[in-house]
Amino acid sequence: ELETAEPDLNDAKAALSSNKPQLLLYATPPVKIKEVLSAVLVLLGEKKDKATEWDNIKSYTRKDDFISSIQAFESKKITESAKNVLLNEYMTDPNFTFEVANKASKACGPLQQWVQAQVSYAEILHRIRPLREELVSLEEQRETAEQQLVSVGEEVRTLEEHIRTFKQEYAKLISESEALKSEMDITNAKCTRSTELLMSLSQERARWEFETSNFTAQMATVVGDCLLCAGF
Repeated sequence: ELETAEPDLNDAKAALSSNKPQLLLYATPPVKIKEVLSAVLVLLGEKKDKATEWDNIKSYTRKDDFISSIQAFESKKITESAKNVLLNEYMTDPNFTFEVANKASKACGPLQQWVQAQVSYAEILHRIRPLREELVSLEEQRETAEQQLVSVGEEVRTLEEHIRTFKQEYAKLISESEALKSEMDITNAKCTRSTELLMSLSQERARWEFETSNFTAQMATVVGDCLLCAGF
């Protein structure tokens, strides 16, 4: 609906005529011309009672920027009260049409078309406002989710970096542990060999001490043995 209404509104703005002098010539204007111009003033924010006064209408339309201000008018500025007045008191009139207004005045037709398009566009904006608000809310939620995703991604990268560091430290500790184990094995082997050597030396010492003791004993009897041998 919005895609259809927006081009209609743009067409209505483009069709507005700057040839307005004929609208100001009437002391008592035709009903349809006054009705259309009154609707324009209501849409622009004028109260209904003042918008129907011809002198007040002429005061508005005499302004040099009358047409340009209409062309620059934004639908979102239409108040709810102005929209209700236009819907209930102007647009319920079956003769409030472009054809009738344009027949009354070539300058008036595009103004009626503009009022019609503005109100239709404002009605659509009013209906889709909840959808737009929901869309804004969803966009905010999406942005929040994306920010959280970025934050989580950063946390994951930090954790992965910690894991890599821990793995490296663990590998280093394992390597050091293996080196210590190897050194312990070498030390244990040396200790074993040393123990065996000490045991061997102890045995050799005992044997040497035994042989020394025997030799001493033998030396002690050598003289006697020699004398005995000499006696024979």
